[in-house]
Amino acid sequence: MLTTGDMQNNILSICVSVSSLAPCPPTSVAAVLDCSTNTILVSWSSLAISGVHYTAKAIGPLGPSSGVECNTTNLNCTLAHLQCGSQYNVTITATQNNCTSKSSTEYSFITAPCVPVLNDVALNCSSRSAVVDWSSSGLSLGAFSVSAVSTQGEQLGCGVFNNGACVVDGLQCGQTYTFTVNATQGQCTSAASNTLQRETAPCPPLNIQSIMNCGSNTASVSWSGGNGALSFMTTMECSNGQTYICSTNETGCDITNMACGQTCTVKVVAKGHSCNSSAGTGSPVITSPCVPQNVSATVSCSSNIATVTWGSSQGAELYTVTASSANGLSANCTSTSTSCNLLTLTCGQSYTITVKAKGSNCSSGNSAPVQVQAGLFHISYHDSF
Repeated sequence: MLTTGDMQNNILSICVSVSSLAPCPPTSVAAVLDCSTNTILVSWSSLAISGVHYTAKAIGPLGPSSGVECNTTNLNCTLAHLQCGSQYNVTITATQNNCTSKSSTEYSFITAPCVPVLNDVALNCSSRSAVVDWSSSGLSLGAFSVSAVSTQGEQLGCGVFNNGACVVDGLQCGQTYTFTVNATQGQCTSAASNTLQRETAPCPPLNIQSIMNCGSNTASVSWSGGNGALSFMTTMECSNGQTYICSTNETGCDITNMACGQTCTVKVVAKGHSCNSSAGTGSPVITSPCVPQNVSATVSCSSNIATVTWGSSQGAELYTVTASSANGLSANCTSTSTSCNLLTLTCGQSYTITVKAKGSNCSSGNSAPVQVQAGLFHISYHDSF
């Protein structure tokens, strides 16, 4: 007497050995991936007319434990809950009258790419570029594209065909850029990654003007602020090796107590969050010439001409010598060297002499005074006989 188990084994044996009772394996397997939902519509062909139940099974990267399947009596069904960025191998079996066909030929497909994770954006201030770094799970067989959009709507980008990083060039000064990265695999593009924002170097200051206030030895520098600037730093490098620095949040700066007789270059830099601008250059500042020193004067008694000499004064282009008496008499001379002659002294008068240096923009103060005495009158008396 046959048991139930024996009967089932006999039926299975008949299905295997008698092809007319077992459906043929499905053929012409194809699949269409829906990128937005990461589902795949699998279709196939079959010789069976009716009464056939089909199972589509996809095995993922982790083996059978990651498999998904769908069941239908039609010639297509949808596989859902697929992992992003993964390769699946799908096979179809047909079941009829408790007999199951062999599996169809495997059909392989790769799901929509995973959304990348944007890790870092490193600005290169000098080259106006940014190195963008990201990571992505799943297969990295496709392309990655980076987008950088400025506050003015300008869009830049870069792309590579592997996972890692790329360089965005041509960043404009004084802008905040929003960075994202997308992954593309086949006909599918992932959603955009998380965003990171970076501020580029501020634009260089423009219209730099410099004025030397002669009386106070103060240089006043002004400029037009560059986009993206948080503060400004003015640097003056002078011919004596001295450097003056002024930092401010405004668009102007005064540098005080400047040394005499100097020619100073003027540079202004705008400072930002991460980068500084290139330096803007203004016209040089020329300070007042130094006060002449070591003034001396000698008077020729016969001619009442005073010869005045002094030490060279740094920054001087011309010297003016002035002699004045207590009763309002005066004489003067000018020279480009370190001496000159006072020709119009009045005999018998005491004079105070000072020397002043003149530069391209400013004059020095008067030198320490020296005193001279012009010759006396000589009166001759002639007796009459």
